[in-house]
Amino acid sequence: MPNRVLTMLVAGVACVVCMAGTAPGQLAPPAPVEPKGFETVDRLLSALETADHGIGTLTAHINYTKVFAIQSDEQQRGGMLYFRSAPAPEAGGPAHRQFAVTFDTLIVGSRRETIDQHYAFDGQWVVEVTPAERQFTKRQVVPPGETFDPLKIGEGPFPVPIGQKRAEILDRFEASLPDPTEGLEDANCLMLVQYHHLVELLLVPKEGSDEARDFESVRIWYQPEGHMLPLVAKTVNPTGDVSLVVLTGTAVNEPIDDNVFSTEVPPADEGWHVSISEYRKPVSE
Repeated sequence: MPNRVLTMLVAGVACVVCMAGTAPGQLAPPAPVEPKGFETVDRLLSALETADHGIGTLTAHINYTKVFAIQSDEQQRGGMLYFRSAPAPEAGGPAHRQFAVTFDTLIVGSRRETIDQHYAFDGQWVVEVTPAERQFTKRQVVPPGETFDPLKIGEGPFPVPIGQKRAEILDRFEASLPDPTEGLEDANCLMLVQYHHLVELLLVPKEGSDEARDFESVRIWYQPEGHMLPLVAKTVNPTGDVSLVVLTGTAVNEPIDDNVFSTEVPPADEGWHVSISEYRKPVSE
């Protein structure tokens, strides 16, 4: 399944997204907002089905933290995230959802270092690029002629259900609307939730589902207006690992250079170590 490959290539960033317009701890007072009420989870899921209309691109600074339960280890990565809904190659076909992530900072304990890691998905191919080591890995994870949503919960590296169908979510998860402060210990994320009157969606994978192998729970806090982008999210996997990402400086429908999503192989004379794997049908299919 494509989700397994994408999850591995993004090196465990497969978990959570917090989106905010300003950096945690530096929140500017927003204009007064009268939050929309969602008395039932069905109303929220129904609203989310069309909330993505008009979103062509999305960019944000990404700060990703993962806490490993068994090792009691914590790692943080920082960089940029890019998303684009690109026109299909064939006229009239469904749009390709593309994403890219570039990490430039790694913090482990008290050690901070500069890194250069880039991941991109162009609709069919995923590339992992490490310039310092001249490493370029390219994998075809979607069959030719088919489409894949890298942001769908349980399918790609980020559970950011933008424009997901209510029925599809309920088919795989038990959904509920807990108190918005439930499930958060991070002070900055709590501040975002309370200050912006966010609505929390709790998803617990149904027993026996593919998602149950990856997640114990998925919590997503939505801004209850406009495009209803997820501003905070948190996942816990079956071993107790917790992942948290903060996206700041979020921008919608700003131009993004096509090169960000490029999966082109570097020229042969530039000394790159290149590995290319075409699509292979899983045995289970």
